Amino acid sequence: MANIAGSYDPNAEPGGDFEPIPAGEYRAKIIESDVEDISKRENKGRCLRLTWQVETGPYDGRLIWQRLNMWGENMNNIDKVISIAQSQFAAIRQATGKLTPQDSSELHGIACTIRVKVRQDPGYSPSNEVTSVKPVGGAPAGQGTAPQQRFTPPPPQTGANGSGGSAPWRKPAA
Repeated sequence: MANIAGSYDPNAEPGGDFEPIPAGEYRAKIIESDVEDISKRENKGRCLRLTWQVETGPYDGRLIWQRLNMWGENMNNIDKVISIAQSQFAAIRQATGKLTPQDSSELHGIACTIRVKVRQDPGYSPSNEVTSVKPVGGAPAGQGTAPQQRFTPPPPQTGANGSGGSAPWRKPAA
């Protein structure tokens, strides 16, 4: 049980729905990034999780999440999975002009044009999927290409209770 007295706004209005935004192109920026486990139940490796925030139009402020399975393991078609993720990350680097970032936070706050589709998987609610990332205006933000390397994901961060990550359900009770 947690004491929450005084830690919320009792006059807050209920939020809107969580329906996906319509398919299309949107100006958006990355506002958060982290490396996390692909699966909470199985060892499937690690991915780069990005949070995009739409910056203009009727969906201004809406969030869209993208997962790049760049360090996948123990999956079918693993080479294809990693190749797709690396291509998606290359598009993000090109669009932001950050061709060789050392930290994912270097990609934050840079406006890009993202193409979004609505994904409908059996058994799940509809969700958005980022299908392409381009520089605003279509012109490449950076020049040249980055050297090809095999990347190693950062190790999982271990909390005080010995669990990985910063998921709230993994934190010890107060």
